[in-house]
Amino acid sequence: MSLRRKSCQACFRGRRKCDLTFPTCQRCARTNKNCEYAYAPTGREPPAHIVRDVLVEEDPQSINAVEIGVSSPQTNLAITPGHTLHRDMANDEQMTTDIPFALGSLGLEPNLADYMQQCQWIAGHLRTYPTSFAMEGETLFIHKDLYRTSLPKPLRTAFGICGASVVLSDRTKDMVFRTIDAEIGDMARSSGLTLAEKLAQLQALILYQLIRLSCGDLRHQVTAQQQEPMMIMLGYRLLEDVKARPLDASTWDGWLMEESIRRTVVVAFLLYSKWFARPERLCVLHDAISKLPVSAHAEFWTSKEAITSAMVSFSVTSFGTFTSQWVASPREVDPFQRLLVTACRGIERVRAYDSTYGLNMFE
Repeated sequence: MSLRRKSCQACFRGRRKCDLTFPTCQRCARTNKNCEYAYAPTGREPPAHIVRDVLVEEDPQSINAVEIGVSSPQTNLAITPGHTLHRDMANDEQMTTDIPFALGSLGLEPNLADYMQQCQWIAGHLRTYPTSFAMEGETLFIHKDLYRTSLPKPLRTAFGICGASVVLSDRTKDMVFRTIDAEIGDMARSSGLTLAEKLAQLQALILYQLIRLSCGDLRHQVTAQQQEPMMIMLGYRLLEDVKARPLDASTWDGWLMEESIRRTVVVAFLLYSKWFARPERLCVLHDAISKLPVSAHAEFWTSKEAITSAMVSFSVTSFGTFTSQWVASPREVDPFQRLLVTACRGIERVRAYDSTYGLNMFE
């Protein structure tokens, strides 16, 4: 095999020109083929039309709320191997961009078997979210008290779709996925949204992508994968909105909104960094995730009284810093913190340090 070949396997075997779009070229996306690169392409920006075509095929001119591939100077959203997202939402530091693939942050080759096991654990946990939302009205990133006065339309619809996915059958599957496609198209065309509505949209999108990935065929899985730039962009915009207009985090409602945004963005990033895990994707989004903000007070999520009586500062740290400190100081953690540490440190680290670890890591 020539080391110079850049086209994907399917285009190479079919002797057709490959546009080198990563992770799925346009030809493979159009023909629903599994797109694999012998050597991951580098330094190419995803075409601006790729998510536009997937979202609203019948009306490609209608999208104005989600412009993919058009990056501002402040936010570079190119998702390409060897390059990371260039916006540090935690402390405005520039992210590292030239870390080679299959190398850790210290230049050490990771244990691929452990990494794949870790990703399987994370994916297995994430796939429970639609059922949890349908049965309990909440997940680790959707708090049941966040929308007490008014539940935004995206989550009202998502609640019904998640319920339908729980009892999915061959007769209802097509209707469920057509409804998901229509809802995502409507969200892409929406504008003038409040912060709560933007958050609800991203939360609903995560649930829809999980249904596609868990219950859909290859076509639905490819569609979910191609919408990665859209999901990442919406997450960054939410963080930027909060940074530009800070909420009063000393109140329960303010803290809960900010924490919901932080958790939702982390879950969106984990979805795409862990679900589509392959050795050549080891560093995709890795640095971006390590810089995402997380709360140092997860206990407030389950106790309104704790936040009203606490005499502490409501500190926010980065994902990477939090997981490093956790390993240095073993302690009991809640399910969301356990998810963070597992995603960053691996299953064995959680077993070794978490005194509450049991047969089910995410209880």
